[in-house]
Amino acid sequence: MNVPRTLMKSVWSSLMTLATTATIAAAEWEPIAPLPVPNGGFAAGVVQGQLVIAGGTTWKDDVKVWLDEVWLYDATANQWKSIGKLPNPLAYGVSAEVENGLLIAGGYDGKQGRAEVLKIGADKKVTTTPLRLPQATSLAVGGILGSGTQKSLFVFGGSPDPAKLDGVVPYGQQVSLENGKVEDLLEDPSVHLFISTGAVSGDALYVFTSARATSPTTVENLADARVFRTATKRWTPIRPYPMPWRGVTALRLDDTQIYLAGGYGESPASFYSAAFVYDTKANRYRIGKSLPIAAMVGLVSDGKYVYCLGGEDAKKHRTDKCWRIPLTELLKP
Repeated sequence: MNVPRTLMKSVWSSLMTLATTATIAAAEWEPIAPLPVPNGGFAAGVVQGQLVIAGGTTWKDDVKVWLDEVWLYDATANQWKSIGKLPNPLAYGVSAEVENGLLIAGGYDGKQGRAEVLKIGADKKVTTTPLRLPQATSLAVGGILGSGTQKSLFVFGGSPDPAKLDGVVPYGQQVSLENGKVEDLLEDPSVHLFISTGAVSGDALYVFTSARATSPTTVENLADARVFRTATKRWTPIRPYPMPWRGVTALRLDDTQIYLAGGYGESPASFYSAAFVYDTKANRYRIGKSLPIAAMVGLVSDGKYVYCLGGEDAKKHRTDKCWRIPLTELLKP
C-alpha cells in the first residue's frame, strides 16, 4: 500500500519537530547494564518476573556471528547473568510469553531455518517442546491467541532463510499449545509479512509494516498494517503505519495501546528512534516517546518498566546498550 505524499510530508514534519526535542524525551530513559555481547535479533521476554534474552546475532571482524547463550537481567544488582545455552545458535524467531515461561518459535541458526519451539521455563532451563512449526521460518511475526485449552501459537510469514528475501512463507501456521495439532492457515495473496512487527491485544494480533522483495537481494519497505482475529481467522486492513519502515518493534502497553518504535527507512536511508502509539479502538496513531537510540531494538515490559535492549544501530553492527523507562511514561499522551 502506498502512503499518500501529503501524509508522508505531514508525518515527516512532525518527526523533525520530535527530533528537536529528542534529548528531552530520551532523558527519561534510564541507562542500565549493557548486554554481555552487542546483540540484535535475540528472543526476549519476562519469565517469573525476570527479564530474559536468548540467542541473537553480533558482528566480529566483519563476520556475522550467531549466538546460543541465554542471559537473565538481575535488576537488584543491575547486571546480566549467563544462565545457560540454547540447543543451537538462534536468532529471528518469534518470542511469546506463557504463564510458566517463554516460547521461542522458529528462527535461523546461521545455516538453516528452524521449526522447533523452544521454551525457557520457570526454572530458567531451556527445553525443546513437543511443538513444531509445519514450516521453518525466521523474521516472522506472531503470538499466542485463544484461552484455556484453545490457546494456540500463531506464526505468520517470514522466510526459512533471512538472506533469501524472495522466499517469504505466504501463509500462517497455527500450533495448539494443548496437543501440538498444527494447521496451515488459508493463504491471503494481499498479506505479505517479512520483517514485520506485531502485538497481541485481546483476541487479535495487530501487525505493522513489512518488506517486499524487489529482487533476490533488495526489498522495498511497506507501511501496511492489519489485524488477525481468531474468530474469523482472517486479516482485516487497519490504518497504515505512518512511515514505510522495516524493523519496527511493537510492544503492547495496555488493553488498547501498542507502542511502535525504531526501525529502518529508505528515504533517506537511515535507522530511526521515532515512536508512535496505536490505539486499537480508535484505529489511529499518535506520536509516542522516542527511543534513546536510533535502531531496530528489543522491547520488553515487566509490567512496571519497559526495557529497550541492544539491537542493530548500523549496517553490520550491533549495540550492547540498554535502557528502561516506567511503563506509565509511555502511556502518557
